[in-house]
Amino acid sequence: MENQHQPANDPARMQRMYRTASRLLNTGKTEDALTVIEYLTILEPTRPEYWLAGGVARMRMGHLDQASASFQVAEAADDRDPVPVLLRALCRLRQGLATEGMAALRHAHSLALASGTRSWVTSAIERQLDAADGLTSSHAAA
Repeated sequence: MENQHQPANDPARMQRMYRTASRLLNTGKTEDALTVIEYLTILEPTRPEYWLAGGVARMRMGHLDQASASFQVAEAADDRDPVPVLLRALCRLRQGLATEGMAALRHAHSLALASGTRSWVTSAIERQLDAADGLTSSHAAA
């Protein structure tokens, strides 16, 4: 007789839960999405996409320190992906931590360039760097 119970971390079940969390995030049900995402990170703590999604949810909720910490875990799990570094930089910049935010932006930019492909990530980072340079120039002129 076949076991009808799936283990909690069954890959197909985890994928369904992740899709559910993504739908919740995309429809503005951020707290519900975060509940699912937190469960996923307990079951599979090494999956960077879960930490990235958790960071996005926390960022939307205004919990920038927690979001930044989630992005750092995602970054540690995949140290070649510029996306969590970019998002951590945005958190830090929104918190007024310009030095830390700019350092993270520059790091994200180097990761994006090292990947060898131009993408929305590279463009987004360059827009942020240009905007920050504009702020720095205007403060220096004042």
